[in-house]
Amino acid sequence: MATDLARTQPARESDDSATPYPPSWLDRLMNWVDRLPIPAWAFYLSLTVVSILLVNTMRWLETARAVGTLDLVRSFGVTVGFYCLALMHYLDRTAGIALDAFRSELALNEVEYSRLRHEFTIMPAHRTLWLGVVAIGLGLGLMGFFLLTESATRAGLRFSLRSDFLVLGMSLGQNIFVVTFLYHTVRQLVMVHRIYAAVAHINLYQLEPVYALSNLTARTSVGFLLILYVGIVVEPRVVLRQAPVITTILGVQGLALVTFVAPLMRMHQMLAREKKRLTADANRRLDAASAELYRRLDAGDLASMDGLNKGIASLIVLRDDIAKIPTWPWQPGTFRGVLSVLVLPILLPVALWLIQRILERLVVF
Repeated sequence: MATDLARTQPARESDDSATPYPPSWLDRLMNWVDRLPIPAWAFYLSLTVVSILLVNTMRWLETARAVGTLDLVRSFGVTVGFYCLALMHYLDRTAGIALDAFRSELALNEVEYSRLRHEFTIMPAHRTLWLGVVAIGLGLGLMGFFLLTESATRAGLRFSLRSDFLVLGMSLGQNIFVVTFLYHTVRQLVMVHRIYAAVAHINLYQLEPVYALSNLTARTSVGFLLILYVGIVVEPRVVLRQAPVITTILGVQGLALVTFVAPLMRMHQMLAREKKRLTADANRRLDAASAELYRRLDAGDLASMDGLNKGIASLIVLRDDIAKIPTWPWQPGTFRGVLSVLVLPILLPVALWLIQRILERLVVF
């Protein structure tokens, strides 16, 4: 991710004829970040580190925590939005690269393609602005509800220190990025489904361009899961000891898998139809060749059988090769990567628990 952020510059400004709407304030911000003399990942990392130091330094000055110890919960709360912002930046670049790789499959002229690329990598200005206002309103409402109920007391939060109010203020800003990221993700993945509708023809023997958009859905899924896993690391005791929370985690993992697979279903269906057509065509020719073989056998015409036998053998090989062509539009390694990110955090605690039990039994004996 960091490498791609540093190397690839997105086309956020294009010809007026290909721009159906002006870019959002977030796209303008990311465009500004691209023009900085440092890599984009370094800018976002700097924001994260400064925010963590600011909140924790105030906690140390107020003697709420020992100097040098980090308040992970508050640190997570004031930085998760920066991660979402960086992830949107990264996914927009990934989307542009993927669409360019998929260009050969689209029945679009240059103006139509430029317009599509603009819509795929840039959010509408007015909609994103209103979304930010809604995010602030929701954040204020949730904070008010939380503070006016016993939830804050049970969580051990008094909000009597200046650092607590600093966290609340910063969290409002983070909430804008988080809510916009959810909108950005849904919008971009829906567009993947729409892009497939513009495909003119699928060549099962040249699938490399077809795999391009799966890179976007896979990285969106993994980026989404990383937020969840960092939250688990921040509060493992609370998360792993409450059944409703564990159920929610499993639900989020299932949602991440849907995020990867669902946008690609249309292409899967197109590949399956093309594979069925090619298989039917091979079977039809094989049936005709077999009928010709029987005719020659019945007529005693054995002189020209060698060429016919080679033709039938070639058709059988071709049909078998068609049967081996995958119809899921991703590389095998891409699916394994997403699956490992999904399963590893589940298997690791189980493996550690089993090792602990084995060691306890060995000690007893």
